[in-house]
Amino acid sequence: MYSIRVFTPDIELLDEFDLYDSVIFKRRWSTVGDFVLTVNQNNVDVSNFQTNNLIMVGNDTRRAGRILQRNPKLDASGASSELWEIKGTTLEGVVKDVLTLAPNGVDYDRITANAETVMKHYIRNNLTAPDEHERHKGSRQKEQVVVANDQGRGRRVQWQASYKKLDEELERMSTLSGLGWLCHLDYDQRKWVMEVYEGRDLTAGQTENPPVIFSPEFDSVGEQEFLDSILDYATVCYVAGQGEGAERRIVVVGDGDGLDRVEEFVDARDVEEEVEDEETGEMVPRPVEEIEEQLYQRGEERLTEKARKQSFTCQILTESPFQYERDWNLGDIVTVQNRKWGVTLMLGSRMSRR
Repeated sequence: MYSIRVFTPDIELLDEFDLYDSVIFKRRWSTVGDFVLTVNQNNVDVSNFQTNNLIMVGNDTRRAGRILQRNPKLDASGASSELWEIKGTTLEGVVKDVLTLAPNGVDYDRITANAETVMKHYIRNNLTAPDEHERHKGSRQKEQVVVANDQGRGRRVQWQASYKKLDEELERMSTLSGLGWLCHLDYDQRKWVMEVYEGRDLTAGQTENPPVIFSPEFDSVGEQEFLDSILDYATVCYVAGQGEGAERRIVVVGDGDGLDRVEEFVDARDVEEEVEDEETGEMVPRPVEEIEEQLYQRGEERLTEKARKQSFTCQILTESPFQYERDWNLGDIVTVQNRKWGVTLMLGSRMSRR
């Protein structure tokens, strides 16, 4: 059983204990994870479970969360239950607290760069080093949070955002690029460090890393469930920018023939044809290539959302030859297989539970 540590938001240790009923800690690759801790009030100092305090499971600084809810109960007779349920999110859940606001004097926060640079740009601009203005009525900065150095990983993307939920924008960027985003504790800095991650290719057939194959033949899985669906599916996307009628700017993304062609429409009128010149303040036309690149990206995002749904859920055996965090980790791409079903997929691991 792992010990549980409780910290203040500034990572001052309040308590450490190993007497608890249960803890379920879920980490996710593209979205915010969560945890549920159940403790007996007779075994721990429940006064430390204040909202915004932190818990950490074992010595793993990546398995830390922020307390958002505590739930003691009374039964019908008025007797107090001995069990407290403590809930919260993983540290990266702090991005759910903010919107993507544009810098002072402009309508959108725009950037074109590699996906990691774009993700960290919006985290900095809205969480760690926001452009403060009197209209905000208080400071938007989360002083506990810092952003790790940018390594410029991922595909090139164009992005613009204004008054969007930051966690939802990061999820969109992650889905488009394949990069994940997580937050961990740093004892030395006493900070929460936001980082972007790139999963490893551990699939069968590649030679750079030892392959990881989850299959009954390798005694590495118990229960398995496979889903293959085209119920909500598209292969071709017509993306329409500004303009009217036959003059409207439209790009076509994707391809397909016959029954394999399923079409989708995206209204992208918000992709602007003109921008304000920084020197003169006048509106000037954007390069056509830049506009169409942004429209293509909108189409790619929609096709990613409407892709063929193929999932393979596996119960990883405790005695599996492939051990979590030793042979594979969150975000890695592995081979999942069941030869009797004729199914072999290369899938990324998007959630871990402990």
